[in-house]
Amino acid sequence: MRKSLLVLVVLMLATVATADVEVLNTGWGDLSITSCVQFRFTEVFPDDRDDDTDDIATGDFDFRRVFFDLKGSITEYWDFLVRVDVLNDNDLPKFYATFKPVDMFSLHFGRLQTPFSFETQVSGTALEFVETSLMSGINPGAKDGLMAELTLPGNQAGTFYLNLKLGLFDNDRGTGFGYQGGLNEESIIDYAASVASMPIPGLIFGGYFYMGNDYQYDSGTEQDFFNTMAYGGGAFYNPSFGEIDLKVGGEYAMGTHGFAEMENIDGVDDVSWNGYYGMLMVGFNIGSDFLDRIEIGGAYEGLDLDADTDDNGQAAVTIGTNLYFSEAHHAKLQLDYQMGMPEHEDTPKNDVFIAQLQLMF
Repeated sequence: MRKSLLVLVVLMLATVATADVEVLNTGWGDLSITSCVQFRFTEVFPDDRDDDTDDIATGDFDFRRVFFDLKGSITEYWDFLVRVDVLNDNDLPKFYATFKPVDMFSLHFGRLQTPFSFETQVSGTALEFVETSLMSGINPGAKDGLMAELTLPGNQAGTFYLNLKLGLFDNDRGTGFGYQGGLNEESIIDYAASVASMPIPGLIFGGYFYMGNDYQYDSGTEQDFFNTMAYGGGAFYNPSFGEIDLKVGGEYAMGTHGFAEMENIDGVDDVSWNGYYGMLMVGFNIGSDFLDRIEIGGAYEGLDLDADTDDNGQAAVTIGTNLYFSEAHHAKLQLDYQMGMPEHEDTPKNDVFIAQLQLMF
């Protein structure tokens, strides 16, 4: 009941708000407030062979994201963002700050997205499809940390010859400085790096690396940690042809879980995994007062959490369309249909339809 009331308050405030409400603008900095609501409907079409069909929720309405962002700057060197997540009662407000002493170099700290894959660097409000790819299941995600970023600008506006990110992150398995600590008495640090280049407008490519830790239980009584190492890369091209533009590209990542190093469990080998996706999206700028833009596209993706074992991977094909309303895109409607394509012929392949309405203020 409490969450429903909070969501209702957010919606009421959003209806009277305007984009990027500016609450402060002085010579020392500025401050603004934005909000986002994502509401979606999910319908699952289970495979007739699935014995657990009755356990699959269909026709489900739910709130995906509801948050407020307080963002601003302090002088020309500091930017910050504080996000209050209405749906997560157990999480403290997320804090993020950037210190940029010179144009080419900046330091980021707070709740950061680990720079592993291009997809994770995209805001959840700007994704081409409602759900992230299957490959995102092995991405480290957001963690508390410190990250240095170096950018060498290109000859054309908006381009860069090199973008390098190096970061240290608390993996939330220890008490450390993570919000979700408590599984171990000491903090465990993970490492990540990424390098990218955009030599011409619309073309970006690069690679990334991650080395971290995870945990495994032995009979539910003892806890053991193992190393995880991952690396990958991808490329995207986003050319424009008048009122029509394209986005085509994809990513591939692979890694190893060091199960063999665990002390509490014997006879277990390391496990290799890999994941990938490719996508194509065509955009049409309509420019009317009601409907400003339409996007139509598709994606093919896969994930194999045990690449050393045959016929146990997952794959899927997604087709979808995005509708952007108003010139400022305060409202966005996404309609996606995903067809499951498991490798093993006896594995049920459930299809899913998702409709998501996003309101940004």
